[in-house]
Amino acid sequence: MVDFIISKERTNVYKEKEAGSAEHRVAQAALIERQYAAEAKAREKKRIAQEKEREARRKERKSVEKNARIEKAGADGVIARQHDADTILGKNVSGVRINNISVHAQERMVICGLASDDIIDSLDRPLTITYPIRDNNWRLSMKVIGERSTVVINPENGTVITVHKTHSKLIRKLKCSNGTDKP
Repeated sequence: MVDFIISKERTNVYKEKEAGSAEHRVAQAALIERQYAAEAKAREKKRIAQEKEREARRKERKSVEKNARIEKAGADGVIARQHDADTILGKNVSGVRINNISVHAQERMVICGLASDDIIDSLDRPLTITYPIRDNNWRLSMKVIGERSTVVINPENGTVITVHKTHSKLIRKLKCSNGTDKP
């Protein structure tokens, strides 16, 4: 379609050429400017399409990696963690009753190799509990940091958002600040 328009404009330019050379130069400059604008627009469309394709590949790769980690831990592990989740429900931490465990938290339990005992230990004997804070999207959360795991809870509805293993350096730091262990 663009080629047809440009070729039509070229014939108009040739007709104008016969009228005079000054008018011809102006018409040719306008034609070049329109061609440049059309090419720039086509390049921008191509760049946007490539960017979308790259983003789709990245999301697919990330999804495949996540599924591979879950498969490595075992699909039965997710079912077992769901069964273990029942032992965590109903616990109280700093005035917040745990009512639900998110699917993400269950997946993280499998991937990190955490058992419900690790979570219960953190909830029963926390090294520290952070104040509830809001993130950029105004979602409220608080961390319960234990010796074996760190649990992130939404204090508004009592949902366990995510879990992960507690880093050894953080454990040492918190134990020293509590006075229970020497550096």
